[in-house]
Amino acid sequence: CAPEATPAPTLPPLPSSTPTQTPTATQVWFPPTPTNTALPTIITTPTSDPKPGIGDILIDNLFDDAETWQTFESESASAAVEDGTFTLVSSQNAQYLTSFQSGEVLRNGYIDVDIRVNLCGEQDEFGLIIRAQPDTDQFRLGMSCDGQIWVDRKYKGIIQNIVPKMPYGLVPSTTPDTVTLGVWMEGGTIRFFLDGFYIFELYENIFFTGGLGVYIRSMEGSNVSVSFSDLNIYETNP
Repeated sequence: CAPEATPAPTLPPLPSSTPTQTPTATQVWFPPTPTNTALPTIITTPTSDPKPGIGDILIDNLFDDAETWQTFESESASAAVEDGTFTLVSSQNAQYLTSFQSGEVLRNGYIDVDIRVNLCGEQDEFGLIIRAQPDTDQFRLGMSCDGQIWVDRKYKGIIQNIVPKMPYGLVPSTTPDTVTLGVWMEGGTIRFFLDGFYIFELYENIFFTGGLGVYIRSMEGSNVSVSFSDLNIYETNP
């Protein structure tokens, strides 16, 4: 059965403002440049039901279909699927290592995924990519091993930080540690959850559909290892 919403904890205030493929280790994304693209609305207080209308499960663990994920191996990075778990490992200093799934294009629905941080320094990053058109448009929900969470948007080659970094107690800050990330999407509304707790939501009116991906980033050139499993997709009927 679909997960039930858990009452929201008190949040800190938001700062102002098919087969194996070649790696898409996104070495460096296009550097941010000034843009007039409007930032989305950010809401940190949930509605009475932050996950309305979650219905039947459509896909049970997307990582079971290993051939639809980009896998690769080099001296400094690897992406591999084994027994329904997808593990990214990298020691590439300050470079994004990403892998995209080739089959599913989502507009509406609820996604949850278990994330296990195996090895990670304080500034190292990991997360989930949604509504992705590889190398063009995408949202990236990022976390770092000092307990921070944020959202970046990439649109027409320009990266914007649309939810500034904020500390949150459920973000893994020790290793090994595990958290379940949930994302509810309906039209322009995207809501984020950790271990069932509502974190925040965005209202976005620029792009509304795309695929899924995962990423890690080593910030000090030391090894980072993060595993992703039980990536489930549910239908929604709000």
